[in-house]
Amino acid sequence: MLYTTEDYWLFFNQKKCMICQLKHADRSTICRECQHDLPWLQYHCLICALPLPSDNNPCPACLRKKPVFNQAYCAFRYEFPIDALIPPGKFNNRTDYLIALSKLALLNIRLTKRPDCIIPVPMHPQKLLKREYNHAWLIAQEISRHLQLSLDTKTLQKIVHTPNQIHLSAKERRSNLRNSFNCRSRPPPHVMLVDDVITTGATANIISQILKQAGCKRVDIMALARTDKPPTA
Repeated sequence: MLYTTEDYWLFFNQKKCMICQLKHADRSTICRECQHDLPWLQYHCLICALPLPSDNNPCPACLRKKPVFNQAYCAFRYEFPIDALIPPGKFNNRTDYLIALSKLALLNIRLTKRPDCIIPVPMHPQKLLKREYNHAWLIAQEISRHLQLSLDTKTLQKIVHTPNQIHLSAKERRSNLRNSFNCRSRPPPHVMLVDDVITTGATANIISQILKQAGCKRVDIMALARTDKPPTA
């Protein structure tokens, strides 16, 4: 039997899957069996990406009142093991989790319209100093490389240091984020805003409104995962 260079590379570069911890020879840090078992987002709202039981249609909340952003893209439902991988990637310096999930997500997301640039949800300097990295920037960097689009970290800034939103309701999230972002310059016509998870869509709506008030015509959202909470406009 003849072996290729790739066969030898895979044999000598086996790694442990970050989910099941078993050794595998796949180039991803998540083995193929675990990739198959991930909670991929299949049926969802065509606007906010809310998980639906069947068919891809606008959800009732978006039919009643469309969000400020135009369309959301997510690869996963926010369920196990995604909900066990994203928090340490966000808070505990396990950036390898975010990068691995970003690479997998990009293989399964198809854009309907190509944006002009990628903008990660900004972090307040005080929080960035404490955490040492912006998780949204890491995800946006992978998206920027994959789509060959510019990564814009200058146009949007967070000017108010707000409390963590994990345990806040939709109303509390909107109040928490009000007047906390600022657009420093005129954005391009079509922006892709990037974050880790879409929960109620409060952050996406507030930033989309700011970008559109500054001259942007279309704002799409890309995140790794989507919870089952309906959007709030």
